Amino acid sequence: WTWSNRRYILGFMARVKMNAYIYAPKNDPYHREKWRAKYPQATLGEIKALVRSAEKYGVRFFFAVSPGLSVKYSSKLDEDYLVDKFLRVARLGVRSFAVFYDDISLKLIHDEDKERYSSLAEAQADFTNTVYRRLREELQDVEMLLCPTEYKGTGLSEYFSTLVENLDKRIGIMWTGPQTCSREITYSDAARVRERSKGRLFIWDNYPVN
Repeated sequence: WTWSNRRYILGFMARVKMNAYIYAPKNDPYHREKWRAKYPQATLGEIKALVRSAEKYGVRFFFAVSPGLSVKYSSKLDEDYLVDKFLRVARLGVRSFAVFYDDISLKLIHDEDKERYSSLAEAQADFTNTVYRRLREELQDVEMLLCPTEYKGTGLSEYFSTLVENLDKRIGIMWTGPQTCSREITYSDAARVRERSKGRLFIWDNYPVN
């Protein structure tokens, strides 16, 4: 997507009454592969323009980082990297953030994490809770979403239950429906997963990524 594509879609979203846009492109190396690295100033300028467009159209702008490929959940240094990245974007006027753990292994990969946590879900909840708490100490009116590693389907596993139990109750949980790109989501399916999420469900229309 070009930056003009992204600004255009914000206007479209306003027309069809969608209420939140999440900046989370996997082809942005600073979002995923190089998530610890700082954004170049030119890119921050484009993100700032996107934030202004979202304000113009009345669409909440979420800035996401996807650290799951390499993050050490038990690492204070990685925690610092993510908090710093969010705070830099907060200077552009952003107060809504998201942490993505999609499309990664359902197992812990670092020895330090295996020693500290009993499961991936416990590690993700602890790491995200800490980042969220630190952002709240620095900023006002902070909003946060989490994309689980298990983010689709109706037969959600123990991973999802453990994540919900351990995650700060103010953090929303994303779900794409019965499939990765769902053509429809029935009321009964949404109600079932909403109950599993303890009322924190955010429907993620994943179609535009394709």
